[in-house]
Amino acid sequence: MFSRLLVRDYALLGLAGALIGSLAGYEALAFSFGAGCLWLALNTILLSWLMGAFLRLEGRSRTFIFALSCAKIPAAYLLLYWLFTRDYLEPMGLAAGLITLPVVIVVRGLSARPRAEDPSSPRP
Repeated sequence: MFSRLLVRDYALLGLAGALIGSLAGYEALAFSFGAGCLWLALNTILLSWLMGAFLRLEGRSRTFIFALSCAKIPAAYLLLYWLFTRDYLEPMGLAAGLITLPVVIVVRGLSARPRAEDPSSPRP
């Protein structure tokens, strides 16, 4: 559930940032920001699927799922390296899209935090 909310937030933030950046005239930066957010969303989807498959064991061995998880890490970061080396992507925009990871997690965590009671309100 939490990973679906994170993916939705990454997608919305990437779309909003890309739209605002392109309206401001920074198309390459906006596209790069959206690509960074998309990479985060896809990485989160794959990671949550692997964790769920490892816990459920849908007819697969734990060794196979663990091997897939170990292969995912270099593959994902090799893709990220490839994105950083493209001429049509701005490294600053891509890095800004990747930095949204802690921002989205903190905002999502703060919004789910229980509210403190107001000490001045009368208790029933």
